[in-house]
Amino acid sequence: MRPATIIKLIVLAIFVTVGPTLLLWTAGYRWNPRSGKIEATGILVIDSEPAGASISIGEENIHTITPARLTALLPRSYTVTVEKTGYRRWQGTSKVDGGKTAFLTRVRLFPENSPELLLERAVKKLALSADEATLAAAIKTESGGEIWAINAANGEKKLLAEFPDEEIEKIDWSPAGKNLLAVSRNPTGLRAAIISEGKNVKLNPPEGALADINWSGSDPNRLLLTTIDRKGVRSLWLLPAQVSQATLLARLSSSKYLAAAPVGILEENVLTVAEARATSTEVWARTAGDVKTKTPLLILPDGPYAFRPAPSPYLLLANLNRERLLLIDRERREVLEEIPATAALWNKENRRELLYWDDVELGLGEAGKERITVTRLAEGIKKAAWLPGGTHVLLLGKNKLLAIERLPQGEGRSTTELLALTEAADFALAGESAFVAGAVGEKIGLWRVRLK
Repeated sequence: MRPATIIKLIVLAIFVTVGPTLLLWTAGYRWNPRSGKIEATGILVIDSEPAGASISIGEENIHTITPARLTALLPRSYTVTVEKTGYRRWQGTSKVDGGKTAFLTRVRLFPENSPELLLERAVKKLALSADEATLAAAIKTESGGEIWAINAANGEKKLLAEFPDEEIEKIDWSPAGKNLLAVSRNPTGLRAAIISEGKNVKLNPPEGALADINWSGSDPNRLLLTTIDRKGVRSLWLLPAQVSQATLLARLSSSKYLAAAPVGILEENVLTVAEARATSTEVWARTAGDVKTKTPLLILPDGPYAFRPAPSPYLLLANLNRERLLLIDRERREVLEEIPATAALWNKENRRELLYWDDVELGLGEAGKERITVTRLAEGIKKAAWLPGGTHVLLLGKNKLLAIERLPQGEGRSTTELLALTEAADFALAGESAFVAGAVGEKIGLWRVRLK
């Protein structure tokens, strides 16, 4: 056989042997030692905020920075770690399938900084103004209570009002953010005051005893009061923030469930009431100022109910005995769903989306659609909030503040601990800072945690 023919045969043998392997390699196939066969590889795309973070993939010798597109990954689950100097580490798990692309593109890194102590006092409750410029802090003192105002931008603080021999139960800014409602309690019952421009104006109920008081929905200058007389008759009143003459809206004859205030809510000049009957609760509405006519909406099972804020066309009623929230469509006059929760917060960026929680479970979902369990916390949940941008929710437990991914990435949600506390009381979110009331180590006070 000629030498040239031998060379051609050798080349042909090499091509037949190596060629398919090269073609498979080029097409993204690799030998998988775990399965013992050649399989199609996948792609993993990773991005982070901020960018330029280092990436490491489990036991693989892969090290790069975000944003990154990692190719030729064998099909399986990978532990992904994203790190950047000055930020808390992110870690999650992503499953890569052969011939497909997986995404981890909502990785957010939170600053790794020490909390800033703004006010070294026993802060029990917080309220943030609508423009997120001013934080009100209710403080328990040896002789009663105090309310302080903190500038959310620079941390400057000043004393707004003192409440000798009274414990402050609630503080709430008006929708316009100019007036602060303070509700306190002394041995004789509830008291209310409006704090505005350095003045502390006491509010006296038109008759009977004060049972509840709230800002009247979207109206920045009116308050909705509930009073109870000696016979147990509850009355609902409309009171201007300037503390002039109150207007009677409704009288409820039943004395059942006296502790279930607020039994009414006022939105866009429409009063809606949950009135207890002998064996049920009737929800009805009327135009404010019309004390004679009312429009029945629906009948609910017997029990104490209290209104919670909700955007139109919804109503949100808390069943206080069963620890459930009822989401009601006012226009269709029906209960859309019963949510196992005691508190809820609507998403400002999507007014149909609700974040809700009870003592141990946090969930979210759009009105009338499937709900998602975000997390369970055995030690207990005190409060939750939406983080602007839609990527995370914040959760305050009894001894920690957590940032949890709103939607799963890869094979789960990543959770970042932002602050460890000895004991937590309350928190509020303003811009890119979380303000937390509680004890960190041996110091008790109001702390600022920067989120960006």
